[in-house]
Amino acid sequence: MLIGRQFEKHWNFPHCIGAMDGKHIVIQASNNTGSDFFNYKGDFSIVLLALVHANYKFTAIDAPMANLLPLRNVGRRPTGDAN
Repeated sequence: MLIGRQFEKHWNFPHCIGAMDGKHIVIQASNNTGSDFFNYKGDFSIVLLALVHANYKFTAIDAPMANLLPLRNVGRRPTGDAN
């Protein structure tokens, strides 16, 4: 309920619990993938989907083959010196 109230307060968008967007990321497919990652444009790609709440904080990320993408640290605070 809090996220819905924040969307209405900040963006005048009632009854909303998240904003979603997606992106096709072109990949170089391995020889044995067949048509698993083949898209309608004739490329091989994966689809990255993300859901954020009213203050741009990620609440969900869907990334097939996420172990191959540099997205494992999304939402974590960086460690070490900020300089």
